Amino acid sequence: MPILTLSQLRTPVTETQALTTIFAELESLGFNATSWHSGSVQRTFCQMFARVYSDWTSYVYYLSLFAFNATSTAGALTELSDSHFDNQRVTEVNAAGTYTLTGGAVGPPYPVAIGALVVADANGVTFRNTTGCTVPLSGTTTCTIEAEVAGSGGNVANNTITVLQTPLAGVTGNNPPIAPAVTWLTTQGLDAETDATLRARNTSKWATLSYAAPPEAYENWAISADTDITRSLVDDTNPRGAGTLDVYIARNNGAAIGADVTTVQAYIDDRRPVTADPEVIAATDAAQAFTATVYVTAALNNATKQAEIETALATFINGLPIGGTVIPGGTQGYMLHSELTQAISEVVGVRNITWAIPTVNTAIAATAVMTVGAVTFTYTDI
Repeated sequence: MPILTLSQLRTPVTETQALTTIFAELESLGFNATSWHSGSVQRTFCQMFARVYSDWTSYVYYLSLFAFNATSTAGALTELSDSHFDNQRVTEVNAAGTYTLTGGAVGPPYPVAIGALVVADANGVTFRNTTGCTVPLSGTTTCTIEAEVAGSGGNVANNTITVLQTPLAGVTGNNPPIAPAVTWLTTQGLDAETDATLRARNTSKWATLSYAAPPEAYENWAISADTDITRSLVDDTNPRGAGTLDVYIARNNGAAIGADVTTVQAYIDDRRPVTADPEVIAATDAAQAFTATVYVTAALNNATKQAEIETALATFINGLPIGGTVIPGGTQGYMLHSELTQAISEVVGVRNITWAIPTVNTAIAATAVMTVGAVTFTYTDI
C-alpha cells in the first residue's frame, strides 16, 4: 500500500479527475474506454465510480483536518480539546432573572403556570417563566424568567422587558434590579465559545506548565479565568519597569468591563511567579463602519439572508485578535480587507461585494479591539 503524505490527503480529487484516471487505467488494460458514448452502460458505471471516489476523497480531506488543533472545527475541535488538552468548550447559557408582575384593580388574581408566560423587550427578545406564581389583585409578585434563545443577547438592560406577549388583563410587567444587586439578572447569558478562542486556550496551555510563566501562560489564564473573555494580549516588554507585564483582555463583541478585569486579575495573581508584576487592562474599542453593495442571488435575497450576511460580518470582526492581524515581518496589526471580503463571500448566495468603507487593510492600535460600527449594506439582486 503506498504511503500518502498529509498534503495528498488534503487534496480532494474532483469527479472529472477521477473519471480521467479510470479511463486511463482501462485504456492501459486494453479497453477502448474513450469511445464509450454518454449514456452508455460502461460510461455510466465509470461516472458512478468516479463520483463515489471523489466524495470519499473529500471525506478524507475533512477527517485530516479534524486531527489538528489549527484546522479542527466545531464538534471535532470540542472532542480534540477535551481528549488532548483537557479543555472543555464553554457552552452557551440562557440568561435568566427575576421578573415582577403587577396586578390591577380589575382582573386578577391570575395563577401563572410554569412556561405559560411569555414576555419581551422592545427589540423582540423573548423570555418564558421557569417558576410559577399568582398575580394578586392590586399587588405585585415575582417569578423567574429565562431567555428563549441562549447567548449574551438575553442580557438585556434593567426595566426593558415590558411587553406581555401572554395577555393578562390589567397586568403589567417589568424587570427592575433586585437589591442588593444592580441588575435583574441572576444568570448571565453566555455565547458558546468560538473555535478561535478554544484553539487559543489549547495552544497556550502548554505555557502554563512552565514555572517561569511565559507570555502565553498569561494569555491562557486570561481566557480561562472568565468565560466572557475571549481574547487576550500580553505586553511583556517591562512596560512599567523591571518584572512588569500588561495583560489586555476583550470580550467577544468588544472591550472588557470592570468586573472582568477584577476577575482575571485575581485569577492571574493566584498563579503568577512571585517575581512577576502583571496588570490586567481592558482593551480599548475601535469601532469600524462598513458600507458596501452586496450582490446576492435574487431567489435568496431576503431579510433572513441579509441577517445571515451581517452575522458573518460580526463573527469575522469579533474573531480578530487584540491589535489585529500582524502581517509576517511587520509589527502593525490590521483588519485584512481580503479576509473581510472572504468572510462575506462565503455566505451561500453572495455573488459579489463592492466596498465603499473600508477599501483597504485597516490598521488597529496595538491594544485595541475592533468592533462593528454602523453597517450600511445595500443588497442587490443578481
